[in-house]
Amino acid sequence: MAYSGRTPHIHAVVSGSGIRRITTQIYLKGHPQNADDFLFKGLGDTRLQDASSVDFGPQRNGEAVGRFDIVIA
Repeated sequence: MAYSGRTPHIHAVVSGSGIRRITTQIYLKGHPQNADDFLFKGLGDTRLQDASSVDFGPQRNGEAVGRFDIVIA
């Protein structure tokens, strides 16, 4: 998840029959580097920033767990 010069994020790609491929980035909610990340800041609206962020909860088997719903309408 760590990227040089960027806040940590995860790429998600969604594709399917009859829909255009969509690529997005999922950010870590509250990460201190979010404030300096040009793409995260570029979202502008704090509601969009919140919607693009995941609060990772307690770890299971040594792995962080979070939920990010992608809705295609």
